[in-house]
Amino acid sequence: MSSSEHEILTLAIDMAFVAIIRLGQSSLVGYLDPQTLVRALRVVEMQEIHDQQVAEEVAEAEGDGALASATNPHRSA
Repeated sequence: MSSSEHEILTLAIDMAFVAIIRLGQSSLVGYLDPQTLVRALRVVEMQEIHDQQVAEEVAEAEGDGALASATNPHRSA
């Protein structure tokens, strides 16, 4: 998920949160409380952080492999 996609998703969740609060006594409140939306947002944020960390680790590992093969041409990648 890109940064802009994450921002859009965060905004959408925030808008849904506001809509549910404004509905007040709507039947939606009985099925989906605001705390659930906050938890969902936290899960999305944690997943984004995890995805970024994995991408960085992969990039570092690929960089280390490329550096090792460049310094030792007999080593296979």
